[in-house]
Amino acid sequence: DWSSDVCSSDLALLSEREKGVVACIAQGMSNKEIAEQLCLSVNTVTTHRRNISMKLGIHSAASITIFAIVNKIVEIPGKS
Repeated sequence: DWSSDVCSSDLALLSEREKGVVACIAQGMSNKEIAEQLCLSVNTVTTHRRNISMKLGIHSAASITIFAIVNKIVEIPGKS
């Protein structure tokens, strides 16, 4: 069950910037697009992604997307 791997208490582990990166990942952005959106270098985005993966213990963009939806960092379009 993936939901046990994606715990909402883990949300507190992330900085506001990391939450922003998670939101961008959940929207399907590339590292370059995230860098442009958040005014960061691609290297910084890569570092944030590595830190997010380490903090949450999840390593795929799909799992990070699920985490973002479960924790209401992003909303599913058309769902209220």
